[in-house]
Amino acid sequence: MSSQVITGTGYFQEKTKLLAQTIPRGAIAFISHRDLDRTAAESLVQSGVKAVVNLECSMTGRFYHEGVFILLHHQIALFDVTVPFKCPDVGPFFVSIAGQHLYIKKGQSWEETACLLPWDLQRAEEKAAASKEKEPDVFKTFMKNSLIHAAAGLDLFIESISTLQPIDGVSGKQVFVVARGAGYREDAACWKQELRLPSSFVMAVDGASEGLLLEGIIPDVIIGDMDSLPEQAQSLNCIFVSHAYMNGKSPGHERLEKIGIRSEKRMFPGMSEDLAMMLAGVSGASKIYSIGCRSGYLEMMEKDREGMGSTLLTRAFLGHKISDLKLSGDLAVSAKLRQQRRAALMHHDPLNDSSAEQRRQEQ
Repeated sequence: MSSQVITGTGYFQEKTKLLAQTIPRGAIAFISHRDLDRTAAESLVQSGVKAVVNLECSMTGRFYHEGVFILLHHQIALFDVTVPFKCPDVGPFFVSIAGQHLYIKKGQSWEETACLLPWDLQRAEEKAAASKEKEPDVFKTFMKNSLIHAAAGLDLFIESISTLQPIDGVSGKQVFVVARGAGYREDAACWKQELRLPSSFVMAVDGASEGLLLEGIIPDVIIGDMDSLPEQAQSLNCIFVSHAYMNGKSPGHERLEKIGIRSEKRMFPGMSEDLAMMLAGVSGASKIYSIGCRSGYLEMMEKDREGMGSTLLTRAFLGHKISDLKLSGDLAVSAKLRQQRRAALMHHDPLNDSSAEQRRQEQ
């Protein structure tokens, strides 16, 4: 049993990605995130929190994911609340964690508000092992669902491509579609020089714009439902494209309109990542490089999706143009090894042609 005592200031948000954007360094993050995914865990690490309290189960064992391992690797204490609990507000509120007991200060006194279950490596590995046993059945269900939805939506998908309005300035360029997937910031940093080439066009999917800006990369287009658009992106002189449902309704367009930002609407029956890739394709991209985009079933399940019908269709349609740039690996992969892998890829990659090298020297 853990006897550690952690005190600090707590902050809560329903969406982990929004909390990570605003929580002060050294604070205690309160989240409501069942099966904590790697991307969310990485964002909490980058925000500098000292501990995380999850109102949901961080790792159910239903499918494999690395969120818990990421926090433990960075020595960030993680606790699950074992009984129904409601945060007093979004914060700040004063918190003390003593062993398995959560105390919140109310007025001049401390009140025990919940029992906690601390995570350690042994428990996480047990859950991971359980998920491996379930994997065949989980994968079969996921793929059946994906294929059913892909078949049902095929006609609408084809019709949507024919009516999708292109984006100016893309034709003939290599397009980087950057989404907020696992390791996207690290991968974007690896390809920073290429992202800045005059022959490149950068499309950030929603919250991925934050990571790009932190790397000093300004996207040409920000696309999505705009629910995690960072404040620093709101003043950019770029194109905002709001993803719209097939009935024309666009929550992203409405969100931007409220803060005085004009956006173009695009209707498409898929995820915002799929829309970004398809927009690059219909706009005449010579090549599409994806960073942080999801292409596997575990990545989709981390995003709380039970299928990937639209992504199957998108990648089948554009597969001849798409290359996934995924250099970030597991926790054991060193930065030096990633650089070596990147150099090897660059040696054989069309991005590393002589004209590109000349442009880099001119910058």
